[in-house]
Amino acid sequence: MKRLLIIQSIALVLVFLTSSVSFGQSAVCSDDFSDATIWTPVNSNATVANNVGSFTQTQCGADNRCWRQLTEPCSGTAMKLNNEAWVGKISFTPTYIYPGGVAHLIMSFCSSNGDPLAGNTDCIGIEYYSEINDPTNSVFKIFVKNAGSWDVSSQYITSSLNTTYYFRLTRQQGVVTLESCNSTYSTVNSTISYTNVAASVENLGYLSFGALSNGSSTRRLTGTIDNFSVDGLENTEFDESFHYFPNENWFDWLTSVYVPQSPGDLNYGTSFFNAAADGASDRRVINEVPNVGWLNNNCCTKSHPEKAGVR
Repeated sequence: MKRLLIIQSIALVLVFLTSSVSFGQSAVCSDDFSDATIWTPVNSNATVANNVGSFTQTQCGADNRCWRQLTEPCSGTAMKLNNEAWVGKISFTPTYIYPGGVAHLIMSFCSSNGDPLAGNTDCIGIEYYSEINDPTNSVFKIFVKNAGSWDVSSQYITSSLNTTYYFRLTRQQGVVTLESCNSTYSTVNSTISYTNVAASVENLGYLSFGALSNGSSTRRLTGTIDNFSVDGLENTEFDESFHYFPNENWFDWLTSVYVPQSPGDLNYGTSFFNAAADGASDRRVINEVPNVGWLNNNCCTKSHPEKAGVR
């Protein structure tokens, strides 16, 4: 009887863990650029066609870009990124840079569908940049805009034409990291960070790519983007729920469950999940587990970004 109860207890914990992981992983927005109808071009030289996002001599100095709303994959419900933790991926292949250079956003998450540089739009993205009239020294930087002011990382990743880059852009509260990886993201080739992102950079619900509108019109880019995804979406349905899962060692959790001395000792409420150890060497509970409030739907929410399931 004891063994049966222990097995049932562990099974109950597994149900919680499995449900949490599955729920967290479900909120991923991806795009293979096969459906141009969900994208809105602003002017005509940043478009979605032929299963890619295309820069076609896309010039700065004007609002030349293409945008879409982030959506939940199954229902198509409009969503936004969690304000503290998310991971975005995209591939980019530059093929030609006009002699004037580049100042373009390859992938940018914004709080509105307007010009990323205009007004109070918040934005986090990847900028492809060179000094004016110096296209041979084009680099990738992290771009951050907080309402009316914007900044870029001092660190950068170098580039070459006709090379496909696989980028992973990660936010963890005030730190944004950009990694250049291999095509499976199993190997990181280069990493840069921007460590001063304000908490007020929030409500990022739109994805766009295109030229920076304040640059010189001699800055022009030709290239393509593909293989977009972002993990870390939330809307009113996901907010304050099992959207994220804690990065803990599940084996340690399961081997710390309370071993009852009798059927009557097993309490699925306080003693099983939240009680402290009672001192008996052969009786254990989930004792001092970090943020055990996760079982009460607390530590996996946006109020606990350190538990976000960023992968």
